[in-house]
Amino acid sequence: MWATIKEMATSKKFIVMVGGLLVAGGSALTGQLEVTSALQAGLVLVLTYLGVQGIADFGKSSAKITSAKITTDTTTTDTK
Repeated sequence: MWATIKEMATSKKFIVMVGGLLVAGGSALTGQLEVTSALQAGLVLVLTYLGVQGIADFGKSSAKITSAKITTDTTTTDTK
């Protein structure tokens, strides 16, 4: 579990999302942006991160399934 959290925290996508959340939060705190707009921006950042991460993981899981099928396919055909 800790390895997954460490991997996620060092991901470029995660760092960009956290940076965007900090910018939106800072803008709301200084009055440059309304709080509702900052919340919307934060929600968009989080949902975008989750969507992109899901797309990236989709390719990884299909590759794992394909490699698992190749390595576990030990059926032999009788050629007599």
